[in-house]
Amino acid sequence: MGNGRGYTYRYPRKCRRTRGVGTSTEFAGYKEIQNWLGSVLGIEAEYATVHHLVRYQLKAKLKVPRPRNRKQDTQKLEAFKKTLAMTYN
Repeated sequence: MGNGRGYTYRYPRKCRRTRGVGTSTEFAGYKEIQNWLGSVLGIEAEYATVHHLVRYQLKAKLKVPRPRNRKQDTQKLEAFKKTLAMTYN
């Protein structure tokens, strides 16, 4: 992938990195991608540059779970899931 200055870098296609043999985890944030680029590939890039490349050029999004209410009743939630499944089956 060129950057218009004559340099060519290979960036990961997906926002994943490997830990050990045969295992992979997703990056937790753009700062972690920035650190990975520096340590593994030797590329020093600003946060905004990393964000722009990952988000707009690679068209990748960092996946984060939706927040959950800590007061949520898990028994009621499971009962709702069961009745919902019975309704649509």
